Amino acid sequence: MFFQAILIYEWKKNGFLMRKLAIGRLTGVIRALLSILCAVFFYSSSNYVFEQFQKWTTARPMTTEIDFSQPGTITVPFRQTCSISHGEGIFLDHDIKDENGALPIGSLSGLSARIVIHDQEGNEIVRRALVDNRDRPFGHRIVRVAPEEILLADIPTFKMGQYTATITIDEGLPLLTTPQTIYAKYQLCGCEQMVGLVFVFYTLCAGIIGFVAALVVAPGLWQSGIWRDVKVEVKPESDMP
Repeated sequence: MFFQAILIYEWKKNGFLMRKLAIGRLTGVIRALLSILCAVFFYSSSNYVFEQFQKWTTARPMTTEIDFSQPGTITVPFRQTCSISHGEGIFLDHDIKDENGALPIGSLSGLSARIVIHDQEGNEIVRRALVDNRDRPFGHRIVRVAPEEILLADIPTFKMGQYTATITIDEGLPLLTTPQTIYAKYQLCGCEQMVGLVFVFYTLCAGIIGFVAALVVAPGLWQSGIWRDVKVEVKPESDMP
């Protein structure tokens, strides 16, 4: 009874405290969590873009051995995994080299060959002749071809998917007595990573917002959680009717 009387006295004298949701603090917590989640998402997206670019630099949508010494036709799969490059090239990996380790100029003169790419429905996507492009001007090419690479054809970029490439040799070169390897490669300049850099910027923005929001709400959250104490005044008995 003694302690009860004291509590009643304090209740009558000072009122009592009521717990309510701290809306502002709760909003800050939600904002901090959402910002951090966005930062994680953008960071993962940027990593994905950079990893994809690295894969594209070494990807070979098509690679096969072919005998260029005589007429013939070969059909091989063409797996397109990039649709944002400046283009693609069909290259020759040769084993006929001069004293400088390069394919002699004119070695492919007289070669009559072509490549045709079809989609899964049989529609023709691109058709190009296979010729030695080393003595041709680069023109408006953005991506330069390395001196040791033998570019046989430039092809435009097309959408990702599974395709087939048919290589036809109408007139071969007896000089190429052993099977040679030809392959496709993406023409990349680095701008393909711009989306990843944008995601990095978004990561920084979201991370800063989340960090600042967490700093603002952390003291109150540590002390009272998502609640706040509201003092409710109690009228004295003399004021009651």
